[in-house]
Amino acid sequence: NGGTCAMLSAYRGDVAALRWIHKVAGVEVLLQPNDDGTGCVHYAVQNGFIEVLEFLCEVGGKQLISECSVGGKQQSTILALAAEAGDVAMLKWLLETVGRDFLLDTSDKLPAIQRAAISGQVDAMRWFVEELGIGELTRVADEGWTCAVQAAAMGRVGVLRYIVDEIGTEPLKVTR
Repeated sequence: NGGTCAMLSAYRGDVAALRWIHKVAGVEVLLQPNDDGTGCVHYAVQNGFIEVLEFLCEVGGKQLISECSVGGKQQSTILALAAEAGDVAMLKWLLETVGRDFLLDTSDKLPAIQRAAISGQVDAMRWFVEELGIGELTRVADEGWTCAVQAAAMGRVGVLRYIVDEIGTEPLKVTR
């Protein structure tokens, strides 16, 4: 699929290999996406490798992260990838590194909190609520879905319990 040695190194979290690749081939190879638009940043986020992202920012600047929003088979933002994985440490790092506006990224079809709901990632949902407010739980996506509807569609009872504990049963009555 057009993957590079740098992507494989990012996928494995191998900063030493990435440093060597950067030294001999330059930053361009670290920035090169594969055929579906996925690159080193996506693989690092997907697998929770903050140290890889720190290195990529060191050589490519913070804009490397902020400009690398959409890619991959499902055209997910890197914020959505972190939310789906439930990686709160990654979410915090992204906020600290790229800034609050990044959390409000709307280039994905679904709000990142809904990606967390679909994956059953209650801790990530809790983090989004702490950062963006309780209204995120009832935010309606383009297709008319809320966190509760997403969770119900995927059988995520833990997510539904969290929503009810936070804001009551009203979201359970909403249809899409």
